[in-house]
Amino acid sequence: MVRPFSFGLRSFVSDLMFLQAIQVHGGRGTKMVTAHEGARDDRAMNRLLTYATDLDPQFAGAYRFAGNAMPRQTLDGKLTNVLQAEALLAKGARECPDDWHIPFTLGFIESYFLARFEAAGRNFAAAARLPGAPKYVGLLATRTLTQGGDLAFAEQLATAMAEQATEESSQREWEERLLDLRMERQLREIEGAAARYAARTGQQAPSVAALVKAGELSDVPREPHGGRYLLEGGEARSTAKESVRYGLTRVQLRGRAGQVVATDGRQLLVQGGFTVAFSVANGTATAGSDYTVATTSPLTFSGAAGETKSINVTINGDTIVEANETFTVTLGAVGGTTAVQAAAITTGAVGTGTIINDDVAAGIVVVGRDQGSTGAVRVFSATTHATIWGVFPFGTNYRGGLRVAAGDVTGDGIPDIIAAASNGRVRVY
Repeated sequence: MVRPFSFGLRSFVSDLMFLQAIQVHGGRGTKMVTAHEGARDDRAMNRLLTYATDLDPQFAGAYRFAGNAMPRQTLDGKLTNVLQAEALLAKGARECPDDWHIPFTLGFIESYFLARFEAAGRNFAAAARLPGAPKYVGLLATRTLTQGGDLAFAEQLATAMAEQATEESSQREWEERLLDLRMERQLREIEGAAARYAARTGQQAPSVAALVKAGELSDVPREPHGGRYLLEGGEARSTAKESVRYGLTRVQLRGRAGQVVATDGRQLLVQGGFTVAFSVANGTATAGSDYTVATTSPLTFSGAAGETKSINVTINGDTIVEANETFTVTLGAVGGTTAVQAAAITTGAVGTGTIINDDVAAGIVVVGRDQGSTGAVRVFSATTHATIWGVFPFGTNYRGGLRVAAGDVTGDGIPDIIAAASNGRVRVY
């Protein structure tokens, strides 16, 4: 319907519509808005660039701009104008077969947003064969087919897009996305270091600086948006910008019942859903005898905002009076989603489950040996007379005699065993 009204000035009208599209894109600035708030601009961009390329099918600059400027990530976690941009670029690849930028940008859209890695690899390969294409385009063709969804790959793609964007507003947008990806990479590095620290020490690191001091990080990463990184409960975040986060809550499990370890929900939507693998490792608790994991990895999320999933853990109760025991749950690889979504979801968080001893020391007898014998403490069942537990509080060579008692010394509602030596030393169990 456009051509009959262009009165033979198709090139001029096409240029005019292209300039209007640039104004729409530049006018919305860098502030992120919701899908609904930006819908009018999205429709205008698609309409203007479609008209411009209908009037002038060989308008290579319009196709390039469409690929860079039309896809938009929204404040409510959606992606808009991606399929429209893909359709325009596919038309551009047919109409401008000698411009490597167009199949290159089409390959980017297919891999970065749509996870169509095979189609993207073919388009990158087609771009690599055209005159003027940089050498890295051929490398991307290979890596797309082998490493799609990898964060480093997504960062490499964003870098290439920022370098080849010609309009200032598009360059700013890609540079911002590149900063986001670098932030996510650093957050993952911090949380990976925090997980190693927790596994080694049994405690959560209090800060990023503590990870550096402990040798888990070489230095404190520089936050690319100008903020700083905080570490709270094993989860890292930036003071400058929010990201889509997944982590495990800290949980406590009673000693006799099947219980649940729950993952934290997200604030943003992830279209199409995704999966997150997880693994469970022994701490002082032992899988099989102390607990059994009933949930199979991976967890499957529909992508709804605020969604939570659970890992069911059955606690194998016993009648032994013993210390609290722990195990850890670690979130692993993200799957079933696009490269950009996977890059925005931080995984690797570690949650600690504590199996709290709930066996009351009723019906037991606590015995300590007197002077001249080995300094052993023994706990016997008052009904079966079987030995339940034993310890040498001051070593196997101590023969100075012991006095023992039972009572709640720590205030946790669980009786403790107190052993006192003749020289004044005391041990509490």
